[in-house]
Amino acid sequence: FHLRLPFYHPAPPMQVEGQVQLQDVALREDGWGLAFDGVRGRLRYDRAGILAEGLQVRHDGQPGLLSLRSGPHAQAPGLAFEAELQASVGIDQVLAHAGGELDWLKPWMDGRSPWSARLAVPQGAAAGQGRLALRSSLVGTAIGLPPPLRKPAAAAWPVQVDLSLPLAQGEVAVDLGDVLSLRSRGSGPQAGVQLRLGGGAAAAPSGSGLWIDGRVPQLDPLDWSAVLAGGGSRGGPPLRRVELPVGQLHLLGA
Repeated sequence: FHLRLPFYHPAPPMQVEGQVQLQDVALREDGWGLAFDGVRGRLRYDRAGILAEGLQVRHDGQPGLLSLRSGPHAQAPGLAFEAELQASVGIDQVLAHAGGELDWLKPWMDGRSPWSARLAVPQGAAAGQGRLALRSSLVGTAIGLPPPLRKPAAAAWPVQVDLSLPLAQGEVAVDLGDVLSLRSRGSGPQAGVQLRLGGGAAAAPSGSGLWIDGRVPQLDPLDWSAVLAGGGSRGGPPLRRVELPVGQLHLLGA
């Protein structure tokens, strides 16, 4: 700990700085239900903010790295706070952090993958406002949806998920390369989801419910009708419209 307090006039501003060596500390964030155990590393602080790079943590029983920066220590300009996490996370937990609007996908996804997460809170933001960016190769996560969205756990499908906070008022954007693009806005019965298959960015949802467009080389409508019908019964958005040119249509196993 270091304190410099001049007693002469004119005097420079008071200086306060120091560092804390964390050893097997537990950190909790109730708003997002985050829990970190076994936290180890060095946290520096001064009058302007804090800086902790590469803290060793355990999250959901898995090792990870956590970085915390506030004030002028943030890497990006204009931020009041930013946090970065690298850890192996189960897909159920990732979907839960999307505000519950994607819970209907849980029966179709299973596994655990390495994820990186970055939370950015702008200067002057109201409580709960910010941006959350998630990135993963999805190696280790299986997707049981019908083709073209079926994925074995060993396959790498790089995904980008960007969320504006708070989720009840913000948007969710998911981009899975040339496989799909998704934009979601709102929550509850008024939630709108636009899904584009086969490449290209999805537009903003036209209204509440699920809207699908794009193009796919092949499709089994019976398999997908069961998925879409089940989505509504599990709290997912009701299907509003599908505009999807298909190269080859499979009917009754043909």
